[in-house]
Amino acid sequence: DWSSDVCSSDLSGMAWMMASPAHAQGYAGALLSLSNVADGCVLADKCDKRSVAAKVYFGSRLREEDKLKLGPVSLSAVEVSYIRGGTARSSQVLPVERVDEANGGTVFEDAQFKSRVRASALTLAGVVELPIASGVTASAKAGIAYVSATANAQIDGDSYGSKSTNRISPYLGLGIQVAVTPSIRLVGGLDAFRYKADTVVPFVQQVDRLGQLQDLASYRKTSQSGFVTQFGIGAEASF
Repeated sequence: DWSSDVCSSDLSGMAWMMASPAHAQGYAGALLSLSNVADGCVLADKCDKRSVAAKVYFGSRLREEDKLKLGPVSLSAVEVSYIRGGTARSSQVLPVERVDEANGGTVFEDAQFKSRVRASALTLAGVVELPIASGVTASAKAGIAYVSATANAQIDGDSYGSKSTNRISPYLGLGIQVAVTPSIRLVGGLDAFRYKADTVVPFVQQVDRLGQLQDLASYRKTSQSGFVTQFGIGAEASF
């Protein structure tokens, strides 16, 4: 994890650049994306890590004389975005112990365990653009992300807890832009950031019931982490 003092320095520096009158042009865009939440499935039977997501962003381009040289390329813009990440869903049928209200005592029954992990991010990044053809540019983005990950667990439809975890993570992005008019561009983008979620997962232990060993599942607390990557297409307007 990045230290808080480095993050604060980066944030204040980029915020000052966006507020500076040296910026000649602003822009905004939106993308509809397909998201993949890696390592988001905590249950074994069924796993779906892909879902529809979205991104909106606002940026400010530097004038040519104000661009920051980074070796063979230059920092051409500073950008803020909100990435509504996707959701990983998983499920598994496991035995649990329940109270037998009719006959008294307890019985062992199969139950449907479900888990859901969603991660979204607010990002601040520097942008490098490289022309590759007439009206076509490629871009690379690097910065920091304030990530919020929410984990939810259920047993047979009853919630077993939901918790959100926030953290600062590195952010990376790649993109390609195709000019349609002087102020409108079609865009494709790949975004990636890391999440960490405090959640609960089932574990199975054997118990002695009437002289026989029986599998029994229950939940335990754990931390789940991985990368969210998503590819989207959309449009961008300059103003």
